[in-house]
Amino acid sequence: MDYRREVVMTPISTGGNVVQTRPVCMYPLVARYQRYGSVNEALSFACRKGFGSG
Repeated sequence: MDYRREVVMTPISTGGNVVQTRPVCMYPLVARYQRYGSVNEALSFACRKGFGSG
């Protein structure tokens, strides 16, 4: 199955100000931090299989 799709960035806001963005991944993929970049920006995350470490 081809899981590659356009990634949508979803904003997380506080008081109308965007403070974080995250990619929206197609199931069964989840957004995983890439160990570089800001943890508040979606570009620092990639859609990967499964949860847990690694």
